[in-house]
Order: sequence, then C-alpha cells, then structure tokens
Amino acid sequence: MNDDIQIKTDASGQIDTQYYMDQARDLRAEYHAELFAAIVKKVKALLHISTPSIEIRRPAHH
Repeated sequence: MNDDIQIKTDASGQIDTQYYMDQARDLRAEYHAELFAAIVKKVKALLHISTPSIEIRRPAHH
C-alpha cells in the first residue's frame, strides 16, 4: 500500500486550507465552464432550424 500523500502546509506548519479552497474553486469553475458549454451546444442543436435551399433559375419558356 502506498501512503505517499503529500499535504500542503503553510509557513506555520498548519494545513494550508486556503490552498485547498483555491484548488476546489478552480475545479468548480472548470466544471461549470464545461457544463455551460455542453448546455449551449445542446440548446443550439435543439433550436437549429434547417432552411430549404433556394434555387434561382430562369423560368422555362413555353
């Protein structure tokens, strides 16, 4: 079993809680950005309206 977990400490030797709070904030921000991008992509796909192609030709002479 490998128990080589490193705990970040501050200058006084205490657990650096600010470091871990910053890490958590960064991870949440990254997750929220990915989630928002995925939601935007889904909404765009739902709202995508395909328009028929318009072909302009000279009228046939009869």
